Amino acid sequence: MALETRTELYSGQGRVSIARRTQLGRPDDDGFMFLGNCSKLMTQATVEVVKHRESQTGKNAVDNRFEKAQEMTIESTFDEIIKEALNRYLYGTTTTRAAATVTGEVVKAKLGREVPIAQIPDTFTALTNVGGTTTYILGTDYLIGPTGMIAFPATGGAITDGQLLEADYTAKEERLTTAFTAKNESFYLRFDGLNRASDDLPVVIEMYKTRFDPSSVEAINDEYASYELKGDVLYDAPNASNGLYGGFLRIRVVE
Repeated sequence: MALETRTELYSGQGRVSIARRTQLGRPDDDGFMFLGNCSKLMTQATVEVVKHRESQTGKNAVDNRFEKAQEMTIESTFDEIIKEALNRYLYGTTTTRAAATVTGEVVKAKLGREVPIAQIPDTFTALTNVGGTTTYILGTDYLIGPTGMIAFPATGGAITDGQLLEADYTAKEERLTTAFTAKNESFYLRFDGLNRASDDLPVVIEMYKTRFDPSSVEAINDEYASYELKGDVLYDAPNASNGLYGGFLRIRVVE
């Protein structure tokens, strides 16, 4: 008679989102914020161990131990820069500056250098002297880049070094994210996924109190940029008192 065996394999994919926490350790009523495409999500559980060594045999053998502390860390990799995730990377805040029509923005020319205008242009209309009596020629007197940098040739143009100019343009809507302008806080993290090794059955992982470290942000790269978000899954006393949750996380799978 052969023994019955059961194989449970796992290959996961899914969505990662976070919510602010209530005092009872539950997601608040504002719901969850999706953090973008996540290619890696893992936790590492460790314990700090105190070991006792006997001193009678000459071998200093370990004959007892106890677990002094429990710890759980989290590592994740994202490849999108949606604002909710970027705020987490930088401890930042994100605001939106509306599209606008800009008239007469003062720019000081510097020959052989580049000078930025205040906003990212959609359509650059004109660059004139103060008062608008002379309109300078794009491609001869100056160049304008897609981010709003005005380049002034060192020679050959009609603009003089140090001359005050006026720029007219329409500005694109911009999303502005600052760094270290928001207090870091703990979030309720939820993974809604599927197990590809088991007919795409649903999997839910909940971590009740995650707290992230700031991350690096790639500005220049040859491939798709990725962002490592690391931190801790903290012990959460309100959920620890509930046998269906536990103090750190729970994994929900379909039987």
